[in-house]
Amino acid sequence: MLVTLVLLLCGCSVAGNYSQFSGMAQFSSSQNQLARDLYEQKKLFQKLFNDARKSNIHKGQPKEEILYLYKQPLLVRRSFLDGGEVFIYHHPDIYFNGPQVKLIFNKDNKLDNWLVTGN
Repeated sequence: MLVTLVLLLCGCSVAGNYSQFSGMAQFSSSQNQLARDLYEQKKLFQKLFNDARKSNIHKGQPKEEILYLYKQPLLVRRSFLDGGEVFIYHHPDIYFNGPQVKLIFNKDNKLDNWLVTGN
């Protein structure tokens, strides 16, 4: 009887540790996913930053094409002057005082202008 009780208690202890190990494995997996997502965001921002500096983007480019190439911006602001939008992209690691690209769209959702700041 005593042996059964000891085995039962040990089994509960192992089961409790398993859930802790399982939680740690899930946390590690989510950290790896975050690292992969951050890497992709950096790659996309660097591509946009370089394309904007080298004028590889052009006026009249549709907003849908920009979204396909560079994904969603960090911020979208509505322009009160003409009803268009401004897409603001930041480097994912350097939010304040870091490189930034602003894409300015007209009311017809076509790229009207852009501004690149930072290194």
